[in-house]
Amino acid sequence: MIAPESANNAKEGGALIPTLIFGIPGSGNMAILLGGFVLIGIQPGLSMLEDNADVVFSIVWSLAIANILGAGICLVLARQIAKITTIPYLLIAPFMISLVFFAAFQATRNWGDFYALMALGVLGIYLKRFGWSRPAMLIGFVLAPQIEANVYRASALYGFEMFTRPIVIALVVMTAISVFSVIRSRGHDTSADVAARDYDNTKPQLAFYLALTAFAMYLLVDGLKYSFLTGTFQIVAAGTSLAFLVPMGWFLLMKRGSTCHYDEEATFSAKGTRHSGEHFLAVFAGILVFAGLLGFLVGTGVFITVLLVWKAGVRLLPAILGGGGFSVFLFLIARQLIPSGVNAD
Repeated sequence: MIAPESANNAKEGGALIPTLIFGIPGSGNMAILLGGFVLIGIQPGLSMLEDNADVVFSIVWSLAIANILGAGICLVLARQIAKITTIPYLLIAPFMISLVFFAAFQATRNWGDFYALMALGVLGIYLKRFGWSRPAMLIGFVLAPQIEANVYRASALYGFEMFTRPIVIALVVMTAISVFSVIRSRGHDTSADVAARDYDNTKPQLAFYLALTAFAMYLLVDGLKYSFLTGTFQIVAAGTSLAFLVPMGWFLLMKRGSTCHYDEEATFSAKGTRHSGEHFLAVFAGILVFAGLLGFLVGTGVFITVLLVWKAGVRLLPAILGGGGFSVFLFLIARQLIPSGVNAD
């Protein structure tokens, strides 16, 4: 356990380098960190080393000290910490779900944040179900504003000649080689896991694929309405997406290519070991129902109580104490985060 965890922690320092210096996340975790920087008004990049050097050094030293202290604590309390893994997930899930919704709600206290969270939750569940990369989407979401701004500047300076510049051509070639290598390696994967991805019923994957393709086509058509400078990024992004989506659609229709036939839910359903994604979406929607009827803090407590009794089999009184205690905890946090004069509920 020590060796793999050491390697896992060691990679974070390396992932910080492109994140802080170039504004390019070195991992999925760094993409989340990068998004946090953007939210608080810090723009990672070379300018960050000059304008926010204190933040950079704080991050570096925090990471170094955390690794030292974390290693020491884990060596001393390894047996006790390991017992945390014995806690049933159904006892933790209600509190985690409530905390996620609270984080989305507390910034603006607007129900639009809930709708956005649910929409992203639906997208995330189906991305995971059909084997699409969620970290890639997160990285693209974080980097999109910077890329769009830089593409606009490059288009204004060079026009169509931008695509004939040596650096651009080299980057396109390296990207194409990387993509081709991944496709080739996965195409030759004959493992049992990949073989299990071929299903006779490809309708769920096809429906999700058509939804993404329709969205990409809409972006392409919409981008054509704008001027060259304004629409370049949108057209290139949508066109590139369609260039990869078209052959994938062919494989889905022809039922060829094992990597296209990934349906995690079909595997679990065949084994009878897991509920459908729609089941979990209904559970997530439950907190919105209780929040709409009773207010967010009270509704959260009721939601946790119901979930603990229904899913985890907890007795009513401990479930009420857990839900009520967590609502009080959220109230105390909200008092610190919400500006004065605003109702925390």
